[in-house]
Amino acid sequence: MKQKYVFFFLLLVNATLFAQSYTPVDASSTIKFSIKNFGSAVFGTFKGLQGNISFNPKNLGSAFINISVEAQSVNTNNGTRDNHLKKEDYFNVAVYPTINIASKKISYTNKDGQFFFEGYVTIKGVTKPISFPFAATFKDNDYLFIGQLQLNRKDFKVGGSSWVLADLVTINLSIIGKKG
Repeated sequence: MKQKYVFFFLLLVNATLFAQSYTPVDASSTIKFSIKNFGSAVFGTFKGLQGNISFNPKNLGSAFINISVEAQSVNTNNGTRDNHLKKEDYFNVAVYPTINIASKKISYTNKDGQFFFEGYVTIKGVTKPISFPFAATFKDNDYLFIGQLQLNRKDFKVGGSSWVLADLVTINLSIIGKKG
């Protein structure tokens, strides 16, 4: 009988060492972007956040973040612009309905509470490596992940050549991961 309790105790301890599963919550999360157009910043968001997050800061070897957003959800508070962004020369949402981010490795940085994401982003069927620091804050059994990265839109064939539209896009991620 003691062996049975010892086995379950060890199983429980072992389970806490491994990464915990979290589901990104679209309604509580924000995926924002900004880009200069005619020298002025244009801001927008994406919704439809889905995916899987496995995270335990004490065991980053098994941690991963694999999320996507719906490309057709692009919102810049300008319906004409949003409809244009959904077309073939920008996001081509009819052919490429999602934008995906997947980690290859998550590691610590030198700052307390800071981590480093290495992985890939896929936009319009083009996959490129990305890396950026992010913060992970634990609250009420859930995590808040906050990070910022920059992408060159031309790497993903978004928007073509333009002398009025900047190449670099800044993306701000604020993702709530709900335990479960």
